[in-house]
Amino acid sequence: MKRRVAALLASGVCIVVALMFPTPASAAISQITISPTAQVSSQGAFVTVTVTYQCTPSEPANIEVYVAQARGTDLVEGYGFHFGTCGSFTQTSQILVQARSGMPYHPGQAVATASDFDGGGAFTGPVEIRLAR
Repeated sequence: MKRRVAALLASGVCIVVALMFPTPASAAISQITISPTAQVSSQGAFVTVTVTYQCTPSEPANIEVYVAQARGTDLVEGYGFHFGTCGSFTQTSQILVQARSGMPYHPGQAVATASDFDGGGAFTGPVEIRLAR
């Protein structure tokens, strides 16, 4: 009887310890790439960035994109987000990145990064892209 109680207590302690230190979840997004060209809106308030990604089916596909462009001594920069669900194939999304610095984007060179917004580890960049109208 004492052995059974001790075994039950030991297994209970193991379960509690396992719940206290969960293992990290697997990354939903395994790979992200950014198209080398992005479209600038007519007023430059935002750019549309095309992102291709691979991920685990039925998992979140939440992506953050950052675009920065030098304008003389200033920096035009902004973030855009995509919230979705992964399919069982390579997916492509267009993500709007809004200029947040009070200055517009212009056609020309810029730098972009993209990452798994849920912290799954997939990341690309910085990569040079061309902004075009």
